Amino acid sequence: MLSILLPLLSGPQAKANTPPPLPLLEAQAGVDFMAYVGQTVELAGGGSGAEELSYSWVRSGGPPAELSDPSSATPRFTPELPGSYRWDLSVSSGAEASLPDTVTVIVVAVDTPEMEGSCSSTGTTPLWGLGALALGLVLSRRRRTS
Repeated sequence: MLSILLPLLSGPQAKANTPPPLPLLEAQAGVDFMAYVGQTVELAGGGSGAEELSYSWVRSGGPPAELSDPSSATPRFTPELPGSYRWDLSVSSGAEASLPDTVTVIVVAVDTPEMEGSCSSTGTTPLWGLGALALGLVLSRRRRTS
Protein backbone atom coordinates (compact mmCIF):
# COMPACT_ATOMS: atom_id res chain seq x y z
CA MET A 1 0.00 0.00 0.00
CA LEU A 2 2.83 2.38 0.81
CA SER A 3 4.41 1.82 -2.62
CA ILE A 4 1.17 3.03 -4.22
CA LEU A 5 0.99 6.26 -2.15
CA LEU A 6 4.62 7.35 -2.55
CA PRO A 7 4.40 8.21 -6.28
CA LEU A 8 1.19 10.14 -5.63
CA LEU A 9 2.72 12.17 -2.82
CA SER A 10 6.02 12.97 -4.51
CA GLY A 11 4.71 13.85 -8.01
CA PRO A 12 2.92 17.23 -8.03
CA GLN A 13 4.24 18.38 -4.64
CA ALA A 14 7.88 17.92 -5.63
CA LYS A 15 7.38 20.00 -8.77
CA ALA A 16 5.60 22.79 -6.86
CA ASN A 17 8.65 23.30 -4.61
CA THR A 18 11.19 23.40 -7.43
CA PRO A 19 12.26 26.99 -8.22
CA PRO A 20 12.34 28.06 -11.87
CA PRO A 21 15.77 27.81 -13.50
CA LEU A 22 17.87 30.96 -13.43
CA PRO A 23 18.97 32.47 -16.74
CA LEU A 24 22.49 31.50 -17.75
CA LEU A 25 23.24 35.01 -18.99
CA GLU A 26 24.17 37.77 -16.56
CA ALA A 27 24.16 41.51 -17.25
CA GLN A 28 26.69 43.70 -15.44
CA ALA A 29 25.76 47.38 -15.52
CA GLY A 30 28.78 48.53 -13.50
CA VAL A 31 29.10 50.26 -10.15
CA ASP A 32 27.10 53.31 -9.05
CA PHE A 33 29.01 56.60 -9.35
CA MET A 34 28.68 60.39 -9.32
CA ALA A 35 29.03 62.99 -12.09
CA TYR A 36 28.37 66.67 -12.80
CA VAL A 37 25.63 68.32 -14.86
CA GLY A 38 26.91 68.95 -18.39
CA GLN A 39 29.62 66.29 -18.33
CA THR A 40 29.75 63.41 -20.76
CA VAL A 41 29.05 60.26 -18.75
CA GLU A 42 30.03 56.83 -20.02
CA LEU A 43 28.32 53.71 -18.70
CA ALA A 44 30.47 50.58 -18.54
CA GLY A 45 28.36 47.49 -19.09
CA GLY A 46 29.25 43.90 -19.68
CA GLY A 47 27.82 40.46 -19.51
CA SER A 48 28.62 36.80 -19.15
CA GLY A 49 27.20 33.46 -20.15
CA ALA A 50 27.73 33.54 -23.93
CA GLU A 51 30.51 34.42 -26.34
CA GLU A 52 28.47 36.93 -28.36
CA LEU A 53 26.07 39.21 -26.51
CA SER A 54 23.82 42.05 -27.55
CA TYR A 55 23.19 44.89 -25.10
CA SER A 56 20.05 46.83 -24.27
CA TRP A 57 20.07 49.85 -21.93
CA VAL A 58 16.80 51.39 -20.68
CA ARG A 59 16.40 54.41 -18.39
CA SER A 60 14.40 53.28 -15.37
CA GLY A 61 14.45 56.46 -13.31
CA GLY A 62 15.60 60.02 -13.01
CA PRO A 63 15.46 63.07 -15.24
CA PRO A 64 15.08 62.64 -19.01
CA ALA A 65 18.25 61.62 -20.85
CA GLU A 66 19.16 59.82 -24.06
CA LEU A 67 22.04 57.42 -24.53
CA SER A 68 24.33 57.76 -27.53
CA ASP A 69 23.83 54.08 -28.44
CA PRO A 70 21.58 52.01 -26.14
CA SER A 71 22.74 48.81 -27.87
CA SER A 72 26.41 49.44 -27.01
CA ALA A 73 28.20 48.02 -23.96
CA THR A 74 29.50 51.54 -23.20
CA PRO A 75 26.94 54.18 -24.20
CA ARG A 76 27.26 57.85 -23.21
CA PHE A 77 24.88 60.59 -22.14
CA THR A 78 25.15 64.20 -21.03
CA PRO A 79 22.89 65.00 -18.06
CA GLU A 80 21.26 68.42 -18.22
CA LEU A 81 19.68 68.28 -14.76
CA PRO A 82 20.87 67.13 -11.35
CA GLY A 83 19.29 63.94 -10.06
CA SER A 84 19.57 60.21 -9.74
CA TYR A 85 19.77 58.63 -13.21
CA ARG A 86 19.00 54.88 -13.18
CA TRP A 87 19.86 52.69 -16.16
CA ASP A 88 18.93 49.01 -16.55
CA LEU A 89 21.12 46.77 -18.69
CA SER A 90 19.99 43.45 -20.16
CA VAL A 91 22.10 41.19 -22.35
CA SER A 92 20.92 38.66 -24.90
CA SER A 93 22.47 35.82 -26.85
CA GLY A 94 19.60 35.67 -29.32
CA ALA A 95 18.06 32.59 -27.75
CA GLU A 96 18.16 33.75 -24.14
CA ALA A 97 18.06 37.05 -22.25
CA SER A 98 19.37 38.03 -18.83
CA LEU A 99 17.59 39.66 -15.97
CA PRO A 100 18.35 43.41 -15.89
CA ASP A 101 21.15 44.86 -13.77
CA THR A 102 20.93 48.50 -12.66
CA VAL A 103 23.51 51.26 -12.34
CA THR A 104 22.72 54.61 -10.70
CA VAL A 105 24.52 57.82 -11.62
CA ILE A 106 24.08 60.62 -9.09
CA VAL A 107 24.41 63.91 -10.99
CA VAL A 108 25.10 67.12 -9.10
CA ALA A 109 25.19 70.74 -10.28
CA VAL A 110 28.48 72.61 -10.22
CA ASP A 111 29.34 76.22 -10.97
CA THR A 112 33.13 75.98 -11.25
CA PRO A 113 34.54 75.92 -14.82
CA GLU A 114 37.63 73.91 -13.80
CA MET A 115 35.40 70.86 -13.16
CA GLU A 116 34.24 70.59 -16.78
CA GLY A 117 35.21 67.40 -18.57
CA SER A 118 33.91 63.87 -18.55
CA CYS A 119 33.19 61.11 -16.08
CA SER A 120 33.27 57.37 -16.53
CA SER A 121 32.29 54.48 -14.35
CA THR A 122 35.67 52.97 -15.25
CA GLY A 123 37.74 56.06 -14.44
CA THR A 124 38.30 58.00 -11.25
CA THR A 125 35.73 60.45 -9.97
CA PRO A 126 36.73 63.09 -7.39
CA LEU A 127 35.20 62.76 -3.94
CA TRP A 128 33.17 65.81 -2.99
CA GLY A 129 33.39 65.52 0.74
CA LEU A 130 31.92 63.44 3.47
CA GLY A 131 28.33 64.08 2.32
CA ALA A 132 29.00 62.54 -1.09
CA LEU A 133 30.71 59.56 0.50
CA ALA A 134 27.74 59.01 2.83
CA LEU A 135 25.32 59.22 -0.10
CA GLY A 136 27.31 56.59 -1.98
CA LEU A 137 27.27 54.25 1.01
CA VAL A 138 23.52 54.61 1.40
CA LEU A 139 22.95 53.87 -2.30
CA SER A 140 25.22 50.82 -2.31
CA ARG A 141 23.53 49.42 0.79
CA ARG A 142 20.06 50.02 -0.72
CA ARG A 143 21.08 48.31 -3.97
CA ARG A 144 22.30 45.19 -2.16
CA THR A 145 19.06 44.79 -0.24
CA SER A 146 16.73 45.23 -3.22
